[in-house]
Amino acid sequence: MIYYISFYIFTIMSGVLYHFYRNKIFLLIVVFAAILFSGFRYDAGNDFFSYYAILTGEKIHSDLEFFSNNLVNLSKYLNEPYIFYFLTSLIYMALMVYGLHKFNALGFSSLILLLFFAASWLTSFGYVRQFVAISLLFLATAYLVKGKDLKFFFFTILAFLFHKSAVIGGLIYFYYKVFGKKEHALSIYLLCYLFFYFVFVDIIFFITSFVGFYHRYIVQPTNSDGFGIFLVLTFLFIVQTCLAKFFKIRDRNFWVANNLFFLGVVIYASLLNFGEYVVRVAYFLVPFVYVSTFFLLKNMKGRVRIFYFGLIFSLTFFTYFYTLYLASNNPTRDFLTNYKFYFLL
Repeated sequence: MIYYISFYIFTIMSGVLYHFYRNKIFLLIVVFAAILFSGFRYDAGNDFFSYYAILTGEKIHSDLEFFSNNLVNLSKYLNEPYIFYFLTSLIYMALMVYGLHKFNALGFSSLILLLFFAASWLTSFGYVRQFVAISLLFLATAYLVKGKDLKFFFFTILAFLFHKSAVIGGLIYFYYKVFGKKEHALSIYLLCYLFFYFVFVDIIFFITSFVGFYHRYIVQPTNSDGFGIFLVLTFLFIVQTCLAKFFKIRDRNFWVANNLFFLGVVIYASLLNFGEYVVRVAYFLVPFVYVSTFFLLKNMKGRVRIFYFGLIFSLTFFTYFYTLYLASNNPTRDFLTNYKFYFLL
């Protein structure tokens, strides 16, 4: 636990320095530290030992995607399991930060959400391949928003070659073109929520039955874990949307990101009862709240801005340490706070 507390304190201290000096080098130092922290981890992440068994040759890997398979083979060839964890951590963090840069949303608020919010950095310790795919699709969407559709498809294909769930990029593309470009009335959001809640399961059922993978999780749901994450995501969307409406914020950057985050919320809600293997597809949309929060704060002034930053700070503090608490009390295995630094084993 001391590693996580130390990293949290280091991040906050760096954020204070960034506030006073307005130099992004302090943010990049935190990013570098996060890459080292996750890249050289041992016994941290709920799938850590599943990958470790593959990397050490104890388990055969026949169903990994192209790029994931090649990273595994590289680590096995060099006989260094940590290479896989380090490279995936490097790719994930580097692309997430570059994606924030392309959205013009790299700041302390977006960084603490990336590191400490639910279904974010800590979760990437376990769902390694998917979070690399998430970072690629996040960058792809930054290009989509700028009108560069070919780059969107290129990075979406790369994401798919890391994890098949990146097929959701097709839905993101059509959703953005039809719904995601502008602000909508609250009644429209409500109608869309009801539509997705009652119809999206049928869409997913059709897609998975057609392409083959993940269909068994729809037919035979595992559990309904993740209700807490659903509440946090829903709460933040409602608060941000209502504040933006109240203060008449017309910033297109905010509304594009907020609309994409909204898609994640409704997907999460509609798939919640099918278990974590299915609902995890909504994680692809969580990073857009980093962007929407950044632009919401940018358009606020005075005490309101301070109050809302305080709310985000408190929320990330809660989700970070509550995730660690849940991990430490997991009946199967403590999948985070048993953290060890690879070179100190």
